[in-house]
Amino acid sequence: YQLSLVLADSHEHARDASNLVEIEYKELDPIMSIDDAIAANSFFDADLSIVGGDIEKALAECDHVIEGEMRIGGQEHFHLEPQSALAVPGELHEMTIFSGSQDMAKVQKTIAGLLEVPVNRITIKTKRIGGGFGGKGSRFIPMHCACALAAKKLGRPLAR
Repeated sequence: YQLSLVLADSHEHARDASNLVEIEYKELDPIMSIDDAIAANSFFDADLSIVGGDIEKALAECDHVIEGEMRIGGQEHFHLEPQSALAVPGELHEMTIFSGSQDMAKVQKTIAGLLEVPVNRITIKTKRIGGGFGGKGSRFIPMHCACALAAKKLGRPLAR
């Protein structure tokens, strides 16, 4: 995850500046399983339930009901393309973003909010997406925002 943004006129200056960044953080106990989350009383606030019909009635009418617990270890996927962005400032607070995201509407809305401009001032262009497996739905946000903000600040195209 990105923790800071360094803009520089050369790679050497960027490296020197990044070495000056100091990050203070608090070490927390990791939550690595559902059991750890329950013990730490750590839960998401969102209700992610999909419920339809009468569950108790449906179970009562089933010939077989299997109960138990199943655990599946963590699985990761591999994106076929890297996360990338090109932000090109235009006239009248417009900006064009060339993005590798699977969710162009989210890119547009997020960057418009960051730059405090109407959504119609942000144009998103994506050639084609394949093999993202959903990982390009939200993880792009910090990088795209940093790229757009830097391009606005400098008044010139910026890629990451």
